[in-house]
Amino acid sequence: MVSNARAGIWFLLIIVIGIYAYINFFPERIFGTFASTYIVQPALWFLLMLTVLLILPRQSIKGEFRVGTPVFGIAIILGMFHLSIQLIAGLFTGFGDSPYNFDPRGIIFNFVFVIAALVGMEVARAWLVRHLAKKHVTAAIFLSGLVFALLVLPVSKLTGLAFTTESIQTVNGDIIPALAQSLLATVLAYYGGARASIVYLGILQAFWWFSPVLPDFSWSIKGLINTVIPIMGFVLVQNYVNNLRHRISRRAPSNDSSFPLGWVAVTTISVVFIWFSVGIFPVRPSLIISGSMTPEYNVGDVVVIAEVPIVSIKVGDVIRFQEGEIAVMHRVVAIDEIGKDLIFTTKGDANDAVDSAPVVAEQVKGKAAFTVPKIGWIAIFVRSLFGL
Repeated sequence: MVSNARAGIWFLLIIVIGIYAYINFFPERIFGTFASTYIVQPALWFLLMLTVLLILPRQSIKGEFRVGTPVFGIAIILGMFHLSIQLIAGLFTGFGDSPYNFDPRGIIFNFVFVIAALVGMEVARAWLVRHLAKKHVTAAIFLSGLVFALLVLPVSKLTGLAFTTESIQTVNGDIIPALAQSLLATVLAYYGGARASIVYLGILQAFWWFSPVLPDFSWSIKGLINTVIPIMGFVLVQNYVNNLRHRISRRAPSNDSSFPLGWVAVTTISVVFIWFSVGIFPVRPSLIISGSMTPEYNVGDVVVIAEVPIVSIKVGDVIRFQEGEIAVMHRVVAIDEIGKDLIFTTKGDANDAVDSAPVVAEQVKGKAAFTVPKIGWIAIFVRSLFGL
C-alpha cells in the first residue's frame, strides 16, 4: 500500500495517464481493436478501481459526512433533468439511429465496457477530489474536474486547434461541455461520494449507449445543452449544500426556502435559455464573429433572428441562412423567382462582391429583428482562451 499522501496522488495520476495513453495510442497495435476495447480497457478501469480501494492511502469516497444521501438524490434529479432536456430538444431537431450494436452480444460487451469505465473513473475521481480538498476545496474540485475532463476527450480533439470551423465545433461541441459535465460530476463526487457522480453520468450514458434512437443534434445544440445543464447543476448543488450546512449547524432558520426558490429560478431560466437558443421559440440569438456586416453589425453584437414567412422577405432585409454547418447573416440584394421557388442573392455590407452561391428557401432560418450591441464579447473571449 502507498502510505504517503502526495505519492498516492502521483501514483493515481500516473495510472490515469497510462490508461489515456493506451486508449489513444496503442489499442490496435497490441491486441487488436475488439480485444483492446472490450477486454483490455475494462480490465484497466477495474485495475484503477482496485488501486484506489486497496493500494492508495485510505480516503473516504462516500462524500462529505451528513450530506451524502440528499446529494445522491439531487444527482438522480439532475441526471433525469439533463436527459429530459435532451429528449425535448430532440423532438424539434429529430432523431436518428444509434451507431452502437444492439444484438445480445453487442449489448453485453457494451454494458461491460460502460460500467467498467464509469465505476473505475468515478471511484478515482471521488478519491482524488476528497484527498486534494484537505487543503483547498474549490481548487480540488476544479483540478479534479479538469483531469477527468481531459481523460474522456480523445487526443485528436485536443491537438491541432486553430481558427477554423472544425476547431470552433470541437471546442463548443466537445471540449467545453466535457469540462462542464466533469465539474458537475466532481462536485457530486465530493459532496455525495462516488455513487452520486456514477448515478448522474450513468443515467446519461445508459441512454446514449443503449437507446436504439438518439437525438440528432448539431454541434451547437449539443454543446449548448451539455454546457448549460451541468453548470446549472453545479450551482444548485453548491447552493443546496451550503444551505444544508447552515440548517445542520443551526446558523439559519429551519424553514429556509432559498434552495427550492433557487432551484425553480435557475431551472426555469436555464430551460427558457436553451429553448430560446435552439429555436423552439420563433426567435433565437445569433452572435456576430466577423466584420462582413459592418457598420450595421459589429463583432461581438448579438442579433435576434425572427422566423418569418419566406414570401415576406424583401430586398434590403438581413437574413440568417445555413451554408453547410456555417450560419451566415448577410443582406438580401436581389430576389429571383424560378417557378414557385424564391432564390435570394446576398451580400455582406462590408464585402466588395455578392456571395458566390445563391440562397434557396430551405437555407433561410429567419430575418434580423433587433440587435444587442457587444454582449457577445463574453463568448468571443471564452473562445480566445482556447486559441480560436
